[in-house]
Amino acid sequence: MNVQEWYARRRPGGITKNTLGLLDKRDALHDAKVSEELTKLGVRTHRVAAVIELKELNFRGKVYPVESLKRLGFFRRKQLHEDFAPAISVRLFGTRTRAVEVILSSDAEGDKGRRREMMRSAIKLVAAEQGKEDMSLREYMDWFATTLGNNVGIMHKHGYLHGYLTLQNVTLDGRITDFDSVTRYSAQDLQDPKKEREISQHLTRDVQGYFRGATTWRPGRWSNGAGNTLVSFARSLNELFPDEVPALDRSELARRFTQAYLSHNPNYAPAD
Repeated sequence: MNVQEWYARRRPGGITKNTLGLLDKRDALHDAKVSEELTKLGVRTHRVAAVIELKELNFRGKVYPVESLKRLGFFRRKQLHEDFAPAISVRLFGTRTRAVEVILSSDAEGDKGRRREMMRSAIKLVAAEQGKEDMSLREYMDWFATTLGNNVGIMHKHGYLHGYLTLQNVTLDGRITDFDSVTRYSAQDLQDPKKEREISQHLTRDVQGYFRGATTWRPGRWSNGAGNTLVSFARSLNELFPDEVPALDRSELARRFTQAYLSHNPNYAPAD
């Protein structure tokens, strides 16, 4: 496990901060627990096959026991807690390709070809799940919008807040992943005005973008969140496939997402 290769992959939140891209065993076990709970509730997500704690790390070409690095103060200098336990999580996906990989790439024609192939492979995978030989991009995006709305809706219905829904945490086959930032709230929490207000804000951050009434799409204030993720994804696919499909109607996709979400949370109203 080469630490240096992972310096730029620091996670935005969770139990530990500035982890050099390494996963703490506690975060890995939390992710596994939440993924199993959400799978049972009907959320499309990954499954965790194993969590393996690392006893050695490769740093600057040499292998060091983790305990030796702790004694030398390596973790402390990197702002990690002293009981940080680096681990590998073995996770199972339909496709592990995230939506962000289709969007955040260069404009080189060769790279566009690779991104188009990723999308076609994902669409064929989803079509096979639906018992079809293939799907059009429009059919796929209609399915993606509804699936995303159902996923977030089921999570919120059962008191789960993701906390960091972005294009990095949604796969091309509509799975929500990366649950180190997930927290839960209870009905009792909603009885406390201060907690209720905080929960409402977190719900809105997860949804981020909401189809209000019959004609008005209300975008979220932040770039993350399921609704904004969906609209950004559709915009990028229009640019990636300009000659193959008519322009995707982002308002219609947002409406599908909202309808699916509200089917699980009919009383939801976005926080101001």
